[in-house]
Amino acid sequence: VPGREIKFDPAHLSKEPVSAREGANLRELIRLARTRGIELVFLFYPTHVLMSETHRACQGAESQWNAIWRVVSIAEQEGAGSQVQVWDFSSYVPLNAEPLFGAKPKRDRLWQEMLHFNEKVGGAAMDAIYLGDAGYGDRVTVSNFDDLVVRREAERNQFLVANPWLTQELDVIARRVATNSPALTD
Repeated sequence: VPGREIKFDPAHLSKEPVSAREGANLRELIRLARTRGIELVFLFYPTHVLMSETHRACQGAESQWNAIWRVVSIAEQEGAGSQVQVWDFSSYVPLNAEPLFGAKPKRDRLWQEMLHFNEKVGGAAMDAIYLGDAGYGDRVTVSNFDDLVVRREAERNQFLVANPWLTQELDVIARRVATNSPALTD
């Protein structure tokens, strides 16, 4: 992990349409669903803020945004309209920010550890998609992509200022990894 964060500038994201030669499997899935009248919902599933920050430190912010762009770009190119939805749940909100090393039993937590969430988080994602519950997750399209990036980056910056525990937890994880200490779960 780099010692300092690589600054992210949304203007550097490539938002060119994905080449027709790329994403063959995704394109075929969308076409098959369209011919059979099946609605598709793709989601970038909930990500704990510690995992989001770890990915960002290792791969930069662009990798996540580029992945989302590729999916929404292909969906639009395939003309799926409302038959295909793309959702992202990797926001910096309380559901994704429960401290992991607390005293709660795993069954009572929102997150088991950085990768696996419990039922309440999954239920909130499904409620956003199927019941229209606002406040968690975002439906992503080509037309709202730029606004989402700007809003999410501002949300992240505000979260980091208001939650210094995140940097402390990342430091603990980095030390454990560097010294090959026991597993990061309790």
